[in-house]
Amino acid sequence: MRNVRPQGRRRFRPGALVAVALASLLAGVLGPAAPAQAAEITDGLALWYKLDATSGTVAADASGNGRNGTVNGTAGWAGAGEGLTFNGSDTYIKVPDNIMSGMNAITVSMDVRIDAAQATPYFLYGFGNTASSGAGNGYLFTTGDTFRTAIASGNSSTEQNTRTSAALQRSVWKHVTYTQTGNTGVLYEDGVEKARNTAVTLTPGSIGSGITTANYIGKSLYTSDKLFKGRIRDFRVYNRALAPGEVLDLSGNTTGIGAATHPALKIDAIVDDANSKITLPLTEGTELTALAPQFTLADGASMSPASGTPRDFTQPLTYEVTGPAGDKRTWTVEALIMRSPVLPGLTADPNIVRFGDTFYMYPTTDGFAGWSGTKFKAYSSKDLVHWTDHGVILDLGPDVSWADARAWAPTMAEKNGKYYFYYSADTNIGVAVSDSPTGPFKDPLGKPLIARGAFTGQMIDPAVFTDDDGKRYLYWGNGRAYVVPLNDDMVSFDASKVTDITPSGYNEGTF
Repeated sequence: MRNVRPQGRRRFRPGALVAVALASLLAGVLGPAAPAQAAEITDGLALWYKLDATSGTVAADASGNGRNGTVNGTAGWAGAGEGLTFNGSDTYIKVPDNIMSGMNAITVSMDVRIDAAQATPYFLYGFGNTASSGAGNGYLFTTGDTFRTAIASGNSSTEQNTRTSAALQRSVWKHVTYTQTGNTGVLYEDGVEKARNTAVTLTPGSIGSGITTANYIGKSLYTSDKLFKGRIRDFRVYNRALAPGEVLDLSGNTTGIGAATHPALKIDAIVDDANSKITLPLTEGTELTALAPQFTLADGASMSPASGTPRDFTQPLTYEVTGPAGDKRTWTVEALIMRSPVLPGLTADPNIVRFGDTFYMYPTTDGFAGWSGTKFKAYSSKDLVHWTDHGVILDLGPDVSWADARAWAPTMAEKNGKYYFYYSADTNIGVAVSDSPTGPFKDPLGKPLIARGAFTGQMIDPAVFTDDDGKRYLYWGNGRAYVVPLNDDMVSFDASKVTDITPSGYNEGTF
């Protein structure tokens, strides 16, 4: 989605929290500055703006394809190596129409220095179309807050994101590259892979059926967004996805390591370019004494010991990378057994309930555009570390007649041997009943327990509290927080007893 959060959803995915936490611990030191003269990789160049002029309103295309851009507003030229300054108020480059026509794959690459005063939301570039309402209408763009690239067939609800969890650093030169081919989009910073999406279904050439008339550098396709403030140089578009080694080469980070891979990785390896350190988060049971990770290097670079050499990783090890020009850099690589995340894939909103000696977890199944999942699953554990997947326990499509979208944030309660599953469905709250905490569950009402619009705010994020006297209370809300005692049947309540308990600063997720 765009920088504006979609209604009724939170911004965090707990399935990715460990990766985020590790990356945060490793952050803090600046990476190498992007080079003033990048590599001459010309195969597949569709457009190349060096942005090294000293005056004028033309962004000259050095690719040989004649796709000169037009600089609008104040043109802050600084000459070779310093790029074009965008003032955040009227400067942007209009790129010729239909720049992505016929492209099944793409690379967009640039050096960028984001001004500390950059206002949000903003695009570094956006290629596509703008609807008459001022909204984006099919586009490809990258932004630095949070650092991500999205491709869309319509407005923000159709975005397919390749995203990180943090903002791109400001006030320093950074090299940014996005590549897409097949179903895979990859986002790089200073030649290092930062995010990957393997479920991209749109191609650049499909946007507008190849017709794109709102193609900008420094300007969003949403007319209400802010213009870019900062500097950009060496802006390139290729009609192919550059290989990881080419991206490193293009960034000038030729002694860098773009990625590290191994079949036993639980999540992607964490490459800390600033500190020349790599962390390999491995699944339980991985043998560390003969681990042979593979490393991505710049074209023409070498590594000692060689990539793929089996080594004893019971202690951190060092590697020396030699760039194509002979410069050297020492890297430290550490292997760690990782016990989180505990669930596979993308999940959110976990609710854990104990029945007897077993814990049960009920999350949102996430990872869908617009958080549009329709199914709920259950997991069980004796130790809160190892979880058994019990599969789908409720599917809005066949199991619920009144909703088939946005299955979010469930909770569970038990009474007299029956299990009551409360859940969000298309911004209503429903309830389902089963004889088992792992289902299958059935809808006893044929309608929402709390319908959309019944109260101010959104009817999402239910939670059940059982008091010492056995009385059950249902909490819920977005924008406003509510509580009501449940009737003895657990599937109804007295609406006159609903109490607004909204505290200061409340958003959602009452617990």
